[in-house]
Amino acid sequence: MQSEINIAIGARAPSTYFSEMVDQCRNGALRFGGITDLARLQENLAAHCIPQEMETKTAEGYDDFLMERRSLMATKLRDYYEGL
Repeated sequence: MQSEINIAIGARAPSTYFSEMVDQCRNGALRFGGITDLARLQENLAAHCIPQEMETKTAEGYDDFLMERRSLMATKLRDYYEGL
């Protein structure tokens, strides 16, 4: 994330700011970066190996988040390697 987005997010929980990102895509009112389309948001999350449905994640699920992200990163690396 860009530093200005990090500053705007502050200490919000992932479920809060990802919900606000989804709202941004629905209503077009910019709060965090310039993504205003749900499909583009999903593409961006996938490109950065961020699990789907982050708007439902809590701090208690951090270990699960890490496991999901590790799996996504491994798949991305494998696909890249196999594409060489």
